[in-house]
Amino acid sequence: MSTVSVALASIQTIGPTEKAQMLELAERVAGVGHWFISLESDSLFWSDEIYRIHGKDAATFVPEVNSALDFYHPEDAPGVRDALAKAIEDKQPFEFECRIVRDDGTVRWVHSRSMIQTNGRGKATAVFGIFQDVTDQRTLKAELEDINARYHLAIRSSNAGLCDWNLTDNTLYWSPRFREIVGLNDDDSSVSLARFADLVHPDDRDRVTRETQAHINEGVPFETEYRLRHQDGHYLWVRATAQATWHADGQPERIAGSIVDISERKLDEVMREQVYELLTDKNLTAEEHINRLLDIGLDYLGLDTAIVSRIVASDYTAEYVRDRSGVLAPGTRFALDETYCARTLMNKGVLAFDPFTNHAMRSMPRFQKSGHGSYIGVATAIGGAPYGTLCFSSVSPRTQAFGPREQSFVAMLSQWIANEIGQKMAMEALRQQRQELDLIFN
Repeated sequence: MSTVSVALASIQTIGPTEKAQMLELAERVAGVGHWFISLESDSLFWSDEIYRIHGKDAATFVPEVNSALDFYHPEDAPGVRDALAKAIEDKQPFEFECRIVRDDGTVRWVHSRSMIQTNGRGKATAVFGIFQDVTDQRTLKAELEDINARYHLAIRSSNAGLCDWNLTDNTLYWSPRFREIVGLNDDDSSVSLARFADLVHPDDRDRVTRETQAHINEGVPFETEYRLRHQDGHYLWVRATAQATWHADGQPERIAGSIVDISERKLDEVMREQVYELLTDKNLTAEEHINRLLDIGLDYLGLDTAIVSRIVASDYTAEYVRDRSGVLAPGTRFALDETYCARTLMNKGVLAFDPFTNHAMRSMPRFQKSGHGSYIGVATAIGGAPYGTLCFSSVSPRTQAFGPREQSFVAMLSQWIANEIGQKMAMEALRQQRQELDLIFN
């Protein structure tokens, strides 16, 4: 006879006492007890495990329906009573999870599932249920939720977007912050590798691929910077870090990583390099210097039109202009009170407005006429004397408000441009004096 057959035969010979002992042992191991309410005699039976869950001794405590219901937390007891009454009335199973309070004040979370027994005439005669202490599970769940919340808060605070590439099924996941960085609003949090590759700037794509493969195949640390295309079409710089995991056989399993938007820092770096190269280039005229500084400003601020104005009394002349729409040309003149610069001259420091700023300039005739979505400007002075203004504007609104960084940049740029104009004026004055001297002595 096989071992299995012997075991089955042994089970079949177990008597009621042994079966009861095995049931009690099974309940203790599983942490699940059972209870039974006779609706005909209004009596209640608890298994030993339910006594333990309630912190009661079976030798000294006899449960009754009402006294058992009194164990439930005051906030939960009405719901349990209603659920029990409705289940008996509807003759339907019911389930609940709530708190009980032991005699010593200890609160335990319990989960119960019950069913209704009926007689041949369909009348409810008893309620049978199982009962489990789920306090530890609830505590663990709460701890995990707290850890998860703190983790996401930390990630959010760091402004990092997370990604996870499963190399087994070749799926890619982007966290909400990752998607926010690249401007994706659709609900699907999973994206394809082809979609990601398409977002990487063409000049960076091969390098990022090589660095990724070197990390996967050789374990070379992955930390790099590259450009991603935002949903609205512009490119932003990100710093990316990643770490792969491998199976026991050495095959790569997945890569988890993060990106941080470093566009502002990279833009600052590029701007500083451009300005330094420009200002140290002695082969350019003052006009070329100024126009290129205006181009750098347009790129830095993401706007369309840059003007250096000369203001005399109430006359406004656009002396230097870089207009990517091709509408405005150098030498264009306006009445000062029709321009934003009338308000800029009265302001101490940089004046800016954008879609995020409810500025008084929106009520000016110039705004109603031009419909500019964004403007930033500052008064200029040469040798301590008022000269005009430096301003940048765009019909299209910016996607972000002008901050201290942009305002400081415009103020600094105005000083560089004023210096170029001052030098140009000084050279013209010297040439004029030389011509006068030549006339005198020749």
